[in-house]
Amino acid sequence: MRWFRFISLRLQIILLVLAFTLAVGLGNTLRTRLALEALAREQFERRSVATATALAAQATDPVLTNDLFGLYELINDTLVNNPEVRYVLVLDPDGEVRAHTFGSGLPRGLVEANAVEPDQRWHVRRLRTEEGIIVDVAVPLFEGQAGTLRLGMSEHTIAAVVRRHTLNLLALTAMSLIPVLALTYILGRTLTRPLLGLVEVTRAIGRGDLSRQAPVEGRDEVAQLSAAFNTMTHELARSQAALEASNKALQERNEELAALYAVATATAHAESVESLVEAALDKALDVLALTAGWVLLAEDGAGNGLVLRATQGLPPEVTQQITATSPPGCIPDRVEELQEAVVAHAGAPCPWLGAWGNEGRVMCHSAVPLRSRTRVWGIMHLACPDPGCFTPHRLGRLAGRSAWPSRMPAWQKRNAGRPFAAGFWTRSWRLRKRSENASPANCTTNWPRA
Repeated sequence: MRWFRFISLRLQIILLVLAFTLAVGLGNTLRTRLALEALAREQFERRSVATATALAAQATDPVLTNDLFGLYELINDTLVNNPEVRYVLVLDPDGEVRAHTFGSGLPRGLVEANAVEPDQRWHVRRLRTEEGIIVDVAVPLFEGQAGTLRLGMSEHTIAAVVRRHTLNLLALTAMSLIPVLALTYILGRTLTRPLLGLVEVTRAIGRGDLSRQAPVEGRDEVAQLSAAFNTMTHELARSQAALEASNKALQERNEELAALYAVATATAHAESVESLVEAALDKALDVLALTAGWVLLAEDGAGNGLVLRATQGLPPEVTQQITATSPPGCIPDRVEELQEAVVAHAGAPCPWLGAWGNEGRVMCHSAVPLRSRTRVWGIMHLACPDPGCFTPHRLGRLAGRSAWPSRMPAWQKRNAGRPFAAGFWTRSWRLRKRSENASPANCTTNWPRA
């Protein structure tokens, strides 16, 4: 029965109900057949005894008067008028055959097959022959003084009647399977439909769709299972959302650490302001997965007179335009007014970069203030095809917008949340101060490290 476990539940229900119906139908058919056969045999035996007794009463006079012609005429008429009678046999008191209906001779052993005592009214015995079961009835003639009359009747009519009724019952059982099959199919569909829906939802969840819900119909066990499954799915979705949020926060933190490490690595080996700015711009673009940008530095401490000091990924014509003058709206009038990183032009295409972006490249850019602890020394512009590249988190980290616990020591607060723009620009400010105080003889040597 291992194959039974590899078929669908609906088919299992149908097969079980059909098997039960067949078992009940066949059992009732067999029980009815046996009861009908026993009743028919009992009735047939009574009829055989009645026929033999009546024939014995009629044959007593011909036997006593030794009227063989009348005796043969009587038994032959009985054989002709009653199709169930197979033979009639008349024996004398000594057991010798006086008359019989076998034209070619008596079958061997038939005379000794049945005998009746003088004190018995009759004796019945069932004989198994080539024609089937024969009911042999022995009746004494004149209380046994005139001999014995033997009458044999075939049960083939009983077998035919029992067979006909059995076939009718089997046909009725087969016809009853049709409505049973229909009702079983409806029942199986009703029971398995919620389970199939639950299986479909399970497969969808396995593909990652945690928004699917199993249908809950009624209050039965399947409905309780669906409700519990929906609760589990909801908790799983909430856990996954929390995990994704944690992973996103971890990824953003890793990006911050990567940016700080990249800038620290770049500025550690810088020997001039130009090399420092170029290294910082290159690392910033690499960490943020961007391709174009430029850096403007202020010539004085008030933030006036911005000069282009580094570019990367810009066409020559755009670089020349930026060198000549900045497009309106790219930066505020005074650098000191830029306190945090912003998306220039409120996310709209830059007047200069927009034409370049129509060719499928850059459309907008962000402005990142390059600050030390006390002032803004310049602006770093990072170009991107889509304003969505600059998330609030990235802009906040670029400009140094971070928070720290109130109980953090003062030396940690000074260093916590410092953006890479502020970090490398502090390094740049120190390099500039040292370059102003350096003698011409020392210009060819390595710059001192901060």
